[in-house]
Amino acid sequence: MIFNPSCMLNASPPSSPVPEFGLEDGLADTTTWNEMLTRYKGLRPPEGIPLNEPFVQILDPATGTGTFLVEAIDVIHRTIEARWKK
Repeated sequence: MIFNPSCMLNASPPSSPVPEFGLEDGLADTTTWNEMLTRYKGLRPPEGIPLNEPFVQILDPATGTGTFLVEAIDVIHRTIEARWKK
C-alpha cells in the first residue's frame, strides 16, 4: 500500500479549554486529580490513579508517525507562551 496524503484528515488536537472542567490552559493545564476532586465533588478518578497525577494527560491514539504528539506539544507550547506574555 502506498501512502496517500489526500486520504488524511486535516485535524489537530483541541486547543481551547475544556469548558466542562474550567481548565483555562486546556492541554497545558497542570491541575492534579486531587485539585479537580476538590472542585467537583461528583468527579471520580480512574481506578488506581495517584491523586497527585495531572488531570490532563495526552494519549497518542495511533503511535505511528508522532504527528499527533508533535501537534499536541505545539498547542501546549503556544498556550504557555501566550500565558507568559500576559
